[in-house]
Amino acid sequence: MKAMSDDYNKKSRVQSGAWGSIQNLFAEATNRLKKNGLSEGVYPASEGPLRIADYGCSTGGNSVAPLSFIVSQFMQKDVKTSGWQTAASKGFVIYLCDLHATDWRCTLSTVTREKILQEAHKAIQGEVPSSPPLFVLAAPGSFYTPVVPPCTVDLAYCLVALHWLSSRPCEEGASPGRGPYSGDMRNTRPEVFAETCRIAANDWVTFLRHREKEMAPNGSFLILNVACPQRSGRFPWSDVSVVIKQAMLELADHETEAGREMTYKVRGLLNAAAIDEDAVTILKCSGEAIHRWVLPCGWRSGTALRRPFLPDRVSGEAERGTEESEPHFDFDVNFLPKEDEKVNGLRLEQCEFVEIPCPHKEDLRAGRIDAEEFARRVTAASLAVVGRSLRAELEASGISDTVSDALFDAAIERAVPIVAREPDEYCLTMTFFNVLISKEGGECDEIMRGS
Repeated sequence: MKAMSDDYNKKSRVQSGAWGSIQNLFAEATNRLKKNGLSEGVYPASEGPLRIADYGCSTGGNSVAPLSFIVSQFMQKDVKTSGWQTAASKGFVIYLCDLHATDWRCTLSTVTREKILQEAHKAIQGEVPSSPPLFVLAAPGSFYTPVVPPCTVDLAYCLVALHWLSSRPCEEGASPGRGPYSGDMRNTRPEVFAETCRIAANDWVTFLRHREKEMAPNGSFLILNVACPQRSGRFPWSDVSVVIKQAMLELADHETEAGREMTYKVRGLLNAAAIDEDAVTILKCSGEAIHRWVLPCGWRSGTALRRPFLPDRVSGEAERGTEESEPHFDFDVNFLPKEDEKVNGLRLEQCEFVEIPCPHKEDLRAGRIDAEEFARRVTAASLAVVGRSLRAELEASGISDTVSDALFDAAIERAVPIVAREPDEYCLTMTFFNVLISKEGGECDEIMRGS
């Protein structure tokens, strides 16, 4: 996995729009937690603050809305005094979990106590309650590892992040430095696709096992899992990244007209910086790095999502939700974990398939933007996701930020006309499985809550 681009907050409108599709499950999860916790006497109000975890928060642009919604659901009027109180009497603790390489300064300036409470107050009709204690904590690390203390998370979510895998397909058996797989987010070659599905299936089990340990009794977990609309593994976002990658390869090839123009530009940049290096050689190295670039992304079917749960811990609604999406989404059934790879303490409550229209395509259709602006938006949105990964590949090959910036800028200008000519081909429609998972009540593996 790679951290998102620094400007991800500004360009993740498609991802943030997906929040609306799962808001009903957030409401169900908060109600479930209040009802189950209060009735069984283990509700966090009696022991400490309500603890919330955002797994895959990135730079925080898509975190404020769900966090403020959760907080608003736990603020209520005291029927005896008619005064405001929080259901979690000692307030809230929020864990923000993402990679160490994430721009945490941006994250923690975006997701603040003030912003969360301000939005929570807006969501509550009528009087504005007093502000409860609320603490925002960074928890750096891959969500395929433990990231927060055991048995401490009452309510957690992971939105549009689990398609990022723990490793790249080419790292499993590819010759060092060769990387035979196309890094265009398609991964459609049979051997690559099979390997990607295996990694995705194993990562899903790993993810669930760590969250099972971190969740408190009666806790709930919500996941917005990216679904793949085609058996081949082709995904709408992949088409834009293919155009960008092809443009960069042409720019790095001295034999093409675009490459010769780029060579001249890079030579000028090197001279201005008094760097005694050959522009042709640098661009050749850049082209090799771009060709090697593979995104560690994979998609899971409804069958794959359901598989790690014991049969008696899959609700009827969740089973119907996954089955209704098949057979169109059963592309990975041959690469799923073995039957004995189960999570024992978790229950799959809901699994709904949803499709989110591309907001940029909606703006284009309504006449609010033209085709060129549409192309610039979807190209920028794609680069905000894949750019950090590609830059890391270039940096590992010794390519300076100055040259990388020049390649990215030129690639965008070459990609925009292509995308603008066929907006239907490049719209960023998203498909998801909206998932709700619960953990059973009782003791938490003899680990004291909050320790």
